Parts: sequence; structure tokens; C-alpha cells
Amino acid sequence: MNNQKKVVVEYWIKSVRPDQPLLSGLVFDGLTVNVHRARVTSRDAWIRLEVSGPESAVDTFLHRRPNEFMVVQPDTAQVA
Repeated sequence: MNNQKKVVVEYWIKSVRPDQPLLSGLVFDGLTVNVHRARVTSRDAWIRLEVSGPESAVDTFLHRRPNEFMVVQPDTAQVA
């Protein structure tokens, strides 16, 4: 079994498009993403997400958009 990892990240969207979901394309196989908080306006959005799953999948998630995610609370405990 892969090591599990959980982090809390902040995600900024500088240009909100009303014809597309805000979180479209963020979640892929093996990850669980929970929204902790969000502020969405017609121009931009800020979302705090908890991301958990296999360590390699979480690391891939964080590196997909390096200029948009900031880890604010790494959780070093194992995820059940």
C-alpha cells in the first residue's frame, strides 16, 4: 500500500469564467478533495482545499499548477 498524505492548500483563480466549474480538472484518480473555505466573486476566487490520497498523487497534484497552489498546512500524520 502506498504511503498516504494529506495537505491543506490555498488555490487562487484570477479570472473566473461563468461557463466553467471552478474545480474542473483538479480531482483525479486516488485523491479526495474537500473544500474548507471559499470566497468567490464574479472576477476571482480563493479556495482552501484539503487534499488527501497516495503520497505520489498528492505531490503530482501540488506540482501541476505550482503558481496557483500554496500549502498552508501539511499534515504529516497517516491518513486512515
